[in-house]
Amino acid sequence: QTAFTECPAGQGLHAQDELVFSEVLDEDGNPVPDGAEGQLVFTHLGVEGMPLLRYATGDMVRVWRSPCSCGLTSLRIGPVRGRKERRLKFNGTTVYPEQYVAAMAEAGYLGNFQIRLTRQKENHDHLTLVLPLRPIESLSDEKVVLIFRERALPVPDIIRIPEDELKQALFPESQRKPVNILDQRI
Repeated sequence: QTAFTECPAGQGLHAQDELVFSEVLDEDGNPVPDGAEGQLVFTHLGVEGMPLLRYATGDMVRVWRSPCSCGLTSLRIGPVRGRKERRLKFNGTTVYPEQYVAAMAEAGYLGNFQIRLTRQKENHDHLTLVLPLRPIESLSDEKVVLIFRERALPVPDIIRIPEDELKQALFPESQRKPVNILDQRI
């Protein structure tokens, strides 16, 4: 069943109140105010066999409860900013590694790269962007820094390694999909 749909006004995805009861909650399980970010939690309505009650998706979204300009009054959510378990504090800013992947795609870079997350002393999270050793003309280190700064993202360390090493890191034997985000904080 479709739980959220977008209207022509383009002001967020509308919850389908007849299909799901949706909530956006903070760390303590309380509803977040309009425009704030929280975890999407929902309860399926009409599912009899194995209903999901207050299912915490792990998706971090912004929420709006005010009526939309299209006339609908249902709860609206913004795009998924990232997964709750991947959220990190980097250089004093809360970010999601998915934001870096999206920034690279928006900038038109479709080549191989990997975001590596590590935890340094005193629980400080750290981000490193791994790129191929031979820089592509359109993707110098300076261009990468500009890509992130334009999107108000803290700039990660940038390292370059040989293409074959990067491919091995992206496609380990146990994975079918590329591992663009490698979380080494555990």
